[in-house]
Amino acid sequence: MNKKTTRKYEKVNILNVPLTCCSFADILGEMEIIIYKRLIGKYISITNTESVYHATRIPSHFNYINNADFSCCDGVGVVLAGKMLGDNIPRMHGPDLMLRCSECGVDKKWRHFFYGGRDGVPELLSEKLSEKFPGLITAGTYSPPFSPLTSDEDEAVINQINRAKPDILWVGLGLLKQEQWIAEHVGKINVPWMIGVGAAFDFYTGTIKRAPRFFRRIGLEWLYRLAFEPRMLKRNLYSLSLFFTVIQDALRQNYMKNHRHLRA
Repeated sequence: MNKKTTRKYEKVNILNVPLTCCSFADILGEMEIIIYKRLIGKYISITNTESVYHATRIPSHFNYINNADFSCCDGVGVVLAGKMLGDNIPRMHGPDLMLRCSECGVDKKWRHFFYGGRDGVPELLSEKLSEKFPGLITAGTYSPPFSPLTSDEDEAVINQINRAKPDILWVGLGLLKQEQWIAEHVGKINVPWMIGVGAAFDFYTGTIKRAPRFFRRIGLEWLYRLAFEPRMLKRNLYSLSLFFTVIQDALRQNYMKNHRHLRA
């Protein structure tokens, strides 16, 4: 399993958690090369503010992000945190990446597998994307039960996905759970790319209403979702907690920089 991408991309750290500075075009180009060469074991981390928060507290989640081929900044919170530390981090929203891969993959005949969601959700997602991008190839779908799979059941799922020969495996299990699942299955599933993007399963099947483009453009999608999903309050508190930590870190770095300058 080759864990290195064909090119090196600049990375910046938010509280030691890496974010990749690149564009959607960079990612799609890299994906095309890996799929063409039929390499396996690559994955993309969709890293939002909440994900960074958990990475500072859960070693396995940090390792997941740190070992990803791309760690995509997903959320205005990470962008603002970067600016506090003097870094410009481009934002690449996970659901937008799914749309770009779907569109780009039609002519290239990329094969998509959708893993996650309740019964019927991955099939509906495939249907909706096929309507938007005629010619999109769905290699397979699977809706896992809420209870953990037994080792035999997990082996059967691995075999099912491998038989389908997808190029991209989309995993929609929700934050932390989908990342853990990907980390546990890297190298076991013969797929070039795995991407955990639970929100896209909800947005594109209509399970959750996505914020209008205006809210997304100005970085207030979180506020729109909070209005319709009160459960998001706890997740936003995680993000707020991270901001206080970033502010402290930025002040500390600026103090040390200025202190060294005065001593010099």
